[in-house]
Order: sequence, then structure tokens, then C-alpha cells
Amino acid sequence: MADDLKNFVTGDAWLIELAAEDLGPRDPGDLEHYLQNEPAHLWDSNHKFKLPRVISILPIRNAVAYPGTVTPLAIGRRKSKRLIAETTPNESVIGLVTQRNPETDDPDFDGIYSVGTAATILKIIKMPQGLIHIVVHGVARFRITKRVATEPYLKAAVRLLAFRTRMTKNLQA
Repeated sequence: MADDLKNFVTGDAWLIELAAEDLGPRDPGDLEHYLQNEPAHLWDSNHKFKLPRVISILPIRNAVAYPGTVTPLAIGRRKSKRLIAETTPNESVIGLVTQRNPETDDPDFDGIYSVGTAATILKIIKMPQGLIHIVVHGVARFRITKRVATEPYLKAAVRLLAFRTRMTKNLQA
């Protein structure tokens, strides 16, 4: 399953191989380990995700992050780099929100959608020329309820969105 997960994350496995180099002998690049060992402080006694009231928002271009998925992202903007620099991998929750216009270099709250995905950062990989790659695990959907800050990066008060399903004949089968 770990190999399937690695292949799912990216067709070109260079990012996973780079992450594996940093992990060393204790864990040879097995992202499944991270997914099964989410930080305990993010979950309540009923195994429900506890979303912080205010989270940092990372606008993403040309992509949508979903709960339950592992997604690699390239980080190049000054505000985004600052957000990542102040985030602790495997402990902090950030909000991934898609930009309305991918050509906007510095989106504000009006330039992003109001619904996003809360995610934990599994890995931060610093590349030459200042580019940063991160691997995130989407955990839950949220809605922005209040704009808190625009500097040094976007921060918002958020509300967890419940996951609702309808029992259909296909689901019963």
C-alpha cells in the first residue's frame, strides 16, 4: 500500500524520493507512517478532528485539495514561504484555499474561495533557488467565517464543515 500511496501522490516520484532521503533509516520514505500517526492534539476523545478557531491560509493555484488526500505543492511566493517557515510539520494545521484567479500573485480574501481544506504538513523540502516543496495531508473541509489578518500572510477564523452523505442504492451495494 505504501508504494501505491507514493505513486498516487505524484506520477513522477522525484518528490517522494527527496523526502525519503531526509527521513533516513528510521523510515524509508513511507508516507503511510505519517498518515497513521496524526498528532493527538488535533483529535478529540471521539476521534473527531479539532479544527483551531483561527488558522493560517495558504492560497493555492490551479488545484483543489480534498480531505483524505496527500498533495505535493510548490511554494514560491514570499507570504507563502513565511507561512511555511512559521509552521511546524506534523503539528500545525493550515488552510488550503484555491485562488479564484491563478494569475494573481498576491491574493487577498476577495481573491480566494470561502471553502477550503484544513491540512497538516507532512514534509517540507527546501530546494535550490529558494523554492520550497511541501507534502500536505488534507484532513477536513472548512468555511472562512471572519478575516483575521492579511500580513504577514492570510489568517482567518474558520468553521468546520460536516461531512454529509446520503445513503443511496450504490452505497448500500
